[in-house]
Amino acid sequence: MLRAFSQLEAVFRAMLVHKASGTDHEEIARLLSLPRPRGFTEADWMNAVHVLAFGARGHPRAVFRFIEMALHRYSVTFRVQLSNLYPTRLLRADPSEPAFDATYPGRFVRIEGALYMVGQEFTSEYVELVPFRTGSFDAPNFTDGKQVYARFLAFRVREATGGPVLHATEEEVQVGKAKGTGVTYEVLLDPARYPSTIPPTYLRGGVAAERTTDPLGGHLTPNASYQARPSGSAWPLYLDNGRRMSEFAAVLDDVLAAGVKVEIKLDASIW
Repeated sequence: MLRAFSQLEAVFRAMLVHKASGTDHEEIARLLSLPRPRGFTEADWMNAVHVLAFGARGHPRAVFRFIEMALHRYSVTFRVQLSNLYPTRLLRADPSEPAFDATYPGRFVRIEGALYMVGQEFTSEYVELVPFRTGSFDAPNFTDGKQVYARFLAFRVREATGGPVLHATEEEVQVGKAKGTGVTYEVLLDPARYPSTIPPTYLRGGVAAERTTDPLGGHLTPNASYQARPSGSAWPLYLDNGRRMSEFAAVLDDVLAAGVKVEIKLDASIW
C-alpha cells in the first residue's frame, strides 16, 4: 500500500503533540493530564492541548487561550468593516452578516490575532470596542477601512480574588487555621449558545419505530413532569442534571494553580 509517510515517520509523528491525531493524540493528551471531555471535537481539543503543552500552566493568558481553543466551535465568526474615522468601532460589513444585539457587549472578539472586548455602546449596525488596554485584552486603533473576519468568543471569564478573614477567633488566627474567601475562576457561558453539549440521544418506543419520525435532538426539560414540546414535532424528553461541563471543569482544575476553585456557569442572565 502506498503511504504518504514511511512507518518510521508515522511513529515519529504519533509522538508529537502538534502532529499526532486520533488515538495517538488522545494518549498524549492523557499523558499531559488533559483528557478530552465528552462533547468536545478532536480538532478543537488538539489545538487546546497544543497551547498548554508548550505554555505555562496557570498563567492567565495561557489558560484563557486554552479555553478559547477548546470552545472554538461555539464562537461566531463573520466579516466586519473597519474605518479610520472610527478607530474603535466594528461596523456590519454586509446586510447578510448577523446584526449586533444586546448579547455582544462584554464579549471578547479576536481580530487578526489580537484580542479585544466589546464595550457597552452598540446598535444593530455597529459595536464600540473598549478603547484601552488591560492585562487581558488589547486597545483597538484601526487606521484603514478594510473588511476583516471577527471571531466573537462564546464565553466570559471572571476571577474572584481571595478576600480577608472576616470570621475567626483570635486562637484560630494564631495557629493559622483562619480562612478567608477562596479564589474562584469562573467561566461564564450562555446556555443558548451550547445546544450541542446536550447529547443527541432519546428513548425509543421500539426498534421497529419509523426512522422518518425521529427527533432532531434532545429536548432539555427542567423536570420529569414538564410537558411542553414544539407543536407538530417529535422532540424527545431529556433531563438535564446540571453537569454538562463537569468533565471540562475537572480538566481546568488541574490546569490552574492549587487552591483555585473552578466554576463553569450556564446562566442566560449574565449575557
